[in-house]
Amino acid sequence: MSRARRSRPPAAPAQSAPLLLTAGDGPWLWRVVRYSLLAGALDVHKTTFSETAVSKLRGLGSVVSTAEGEWPRATYTNAAQTFRFADGDDLTLELTRFAGDARGDAGVGHQIWPAAIAMAVFLRSSEAPELPSRPRILELGAGIGLPGLDLARRLPGARVTLTDTRPALLSLLRDNLNTLERAGVGSSHVEIRELTWGDAAVDGIDEADVGTYDLAVGADVCYDPASVPPLLRLVTTLRARVTILIGPSTRPSLGTLGEALARVEGVTVEERQLSLVSTDAEAVVGSAESVPATVHRVLIVWQGADPACAAADG
Repeated sequence: MSRARRSRPPAAPAQSAPLLLTAGDGPWLWRVVRYSLLAGALDVHKTTFSETAVSKLRGLGSVVSTAEGEWPRATYTNAAQTFRFADGDDLTLELTRFAGDARGDAGVGHQIWPAAIAMAVFLRSSEAPELPSRPRILELGAGIGLPGLDLARRLPGARVTLTDTRPALLSLLRDNLNTLERAGVGSSHVEIRELTWGDAAVDGIDEADVGTYDLAVGADVCYDPASVPPLLRLVTTLRARVTILIGPSTRPSLGTLGEALARVEGVTVEERQLSLVSTDAEAVVGSAESVPATVHRVLIVWQGADPACAAADG
């Protein structure tokens, strides 16, 4: 998928509602946000940092997000985010309303969370594992689909499968994919599939899929300790050549999952820390006394491949 719909002029907000929140659930109501991904961890117990603290970490890349629509998320009916990466290409994704936890609703997948933005930027960085030509890619808990759709549009010949379990999100994924296809599609093939993991066996993975994926990704899919056993089973069942999972460092469950995976025979786990810094892209550069940031844990899980040989194999 070589290109996507160019950004539309932002819709004028109603007088009674602020613009769509794009910098997490904090007080920052910026319409245009620059997200910068840094290698290393800032203080996980803080939410804002000085420019001096931020400058000590090495940059991995950035993306500018422009919000369209209104807040609060429980009531908006016209909301989207456009992401402009360093290559200048835009990716616009429609969001959906938050409507509780019933299976037919979007639930927490109603918006694009910071972990998904960190994943998309990391996968574009020089530190991401190299992939073979025409890779097979699977996104777990895709939600709105930012990482998976971005991979699909920039990797010619890729076969990308986006998965989730809620009907509302699967429908939204199809809508976003259809929008991108109308804008012009390269040679990538994208499939949207329901995939459930829990106490029961993994539902949605065919035996023919096992061991065939070059890359599986999941952004903020390990919420709490109860998520660890089913994700452990899912990752080891899939046996993707490499699996990358990203989540906030404030949640210990992803670290627990990494420790459990490392004990599995034939599995190698690398753990990294990344910091995602948010700044008002419309403000004067250097005018902010402090900037918000979130620290993320990254698990890079290798199965059936030697990490030291990954670049050569790719």
